[in-house]
Amino acid sequence: PNGLIPVLETPHGPMFETAAILLWLSDTYGGPDPSPDHPDRAPYLSWLFFASNTLHADLRMTFYPGQYATDSDDVHLILRQGLRARIDGHLDRLDNLVSNKPNWLDGAHPSGLSWYIACMIRWMALYPAEGDRSWFSLAQRPHLTRMLSVLEDRPAARRAIKAEGLGPTPFTAPHHPNPPEGSAT
Repeated sequence: PNGLIPVLETPHGPMFETAAILLWLSDTYGGPDPSPDHPDRAPYLSWLFFASNTLHADLRMTFYPGQYATDSDDVHLILRQGLRARIDGHLDRLDNLVSNKPNWLDGAHPSGLSWYIACMIRWMALYPAEGDRSWFSLAQRPHLTRMLSVLEDRPAARRAIKAEGLGPTPFTAPHHPNPPEGSAT
């Protein structure tokens, strides 16, 4: 309804907004996210909505500045520079969070938030604004790097890597996909 993706068709009608979809899937199908009565639910929700409302929103403005500012290269450059500093801070906070080893971000028991962060980091590496990749470096975030490395070895990731042609390191050293002939993509 907002002209954005994703949208998930459910038995109760379409759902939109990434955080809502991730919560619904976990609550409906018994996913690995902390359950509503678990003590980790509040911090998990805080970080899930931080990822959705703050990091993801800043990435969207970075990649599509023309949708948020006057159509001027100078204005876009200024907007991107400010957002890149904010995104660095967001990634530093996430790296620090992962260093504290909450079990819902350890990679061995990935939550919806783990996969969501992995996707956004993949976007940062693959889709820099104006072709400039120098603004983003995963190497500066060792705890996120470790979490992503563990995710890459998960059976679900290995299946997606094969099905979508994502290459062996889709999160830590991604390249553009090369899906096999006849795949759904």
